[in-house]
Amino acid sequence: MKSEKYIVEFLMFAVYLVFGASWSTTGAVGAQIMQDYGIGVADSAMMTNAILWAKILGALGIAVVTYKLGIKKSYLLALLLVGTAVFVPFTDNFYTLVLIRFLNGLGGAMCLVSMVPVVAHYFDAKTGAKLNSINGIPNVIGSAIVLMFAAPLIEFAGGWKTLLASYGWITLAFAVAWIVFFKDFKQEKGQEPTPEEKRAEIKTVVKSRVVWSMIIQYVGGLLMLLVPFTYLPTYYAEYANLPADSIAYLAPSINQIGIVVGAALSIWLKGKGVQYQKLFAVTSVIMAVTTYMMFFGSNEYIIVAGAFGAGMMLSSWFSFIFSLPRELLKNPSTNTIMFAMSTFWLASYILATVNTQIVGYLVDMTGSFVSAFYYVLVILVVCPILAQMMFPKSKAEKPLVASEAV
Repeated sequence: MKSEKYIVEFLMFAVYLVFGASWSTTGAVGAQIMQDYGIGVADSAMMTNAILWAKILGALGIAVVTYKLGIKKSYLLALLLVGTAVFVPFTDNFYTLVLIRFLNGLGGAMCLVSMVPVVAHYFDAKTGAKLNSINGIPNVIGSAIVLMFAAPLIEFAGGWKTLLASYGWITLAFAVAWIVFFKDFKQEKGQEPTPEEKRAEIKTVVKSRVVWSMIIQYVGGLLMLLVPFTYLPTYYAEYANLPADSIAYLAPSINQIGIVVGAALSIWLKGKGVQYQKLFAVTSVIMAVTTYMMFFGSNEYIIVAGAFGAGMMLSSWFSFIFSLPRELLKNPSTNTIMFAMSTFWLASYILATVNTQIVGYLVDMTGSFVSAFYYVLVILVVCPILAQMMFPKSKAEKPLVASEAV
């Protein structure tokens, strides 16, 4: 049916919105987790990083799993993994909780990597670029909702564990909808790639300048995205000398709102034909400045303005960076895009996990967030410079050995 692609798009958006809310809840209740389990900042971050490590594994295996099972079954498996959050209220052991969050992250990775190739299959390039930007914000919207309404949500649910479980139940409901509405991609007769073609395709994608320049460009922005809701609530509550009623406490939420606004800006800039390298260069400079404002602003208004600006600059990339495999790789199939995005998210989340853990260790070692925040700023400055040197000069790379359809 013609409406199938829109239902599928809605489900992917809604699933990742709920996942984003679930993920950010661990940051919003970080102080409570530390108190309940008697752990430090780095250990508290372990639960969030469990999702990141799971995303590494999920990104590594999603292309193969999808090809073997088909997108319908692999995405259903992803939803079931995210749904294991329903068991959170039944665990009293911190490491069991980390294991459940790991499974949640594994499912989240499979959902995330599937977005761009599914959009590329169903929609034309112009519509796909818009949806790539829109699909970059559902987790951010979920995070913003939690950061703004964490206390009433936890009170309504009867505790943070019950709240995490509720996200699992909602995801399982989406799994039922997925079974009903999604129809697997059909392989065209005679178009199934041979094992040799698949290996050549994967090898070419892994060596692609397009993919690696995307990774290097995104790593600083991804770290900026993770730090506010992972560390800022703890920073403002326990380390910063801010009055209890300061609007600076809204900075993590304002950062997420900036990301939502920036996604709309990204669609507009893409429609204006802005060249992607120029966009990345200008917005990266602005992001570094506004992130500094968010971390070290002399008053609460500078802090929230910086938070908004940093978020908006990050999401201004979405229509551009997530469309690069389709635009710069020569005649990419859905398989090609799946392999490209799998490689992109695998490397991005390896680097993000290492970086966020370093931030946590710097805080624990120094007893301050200053050195940790300067570390983030260095990444934000250096990585875009390296990416500019790596982006391909030509419009498209050489043709990939690939199938024409999934």
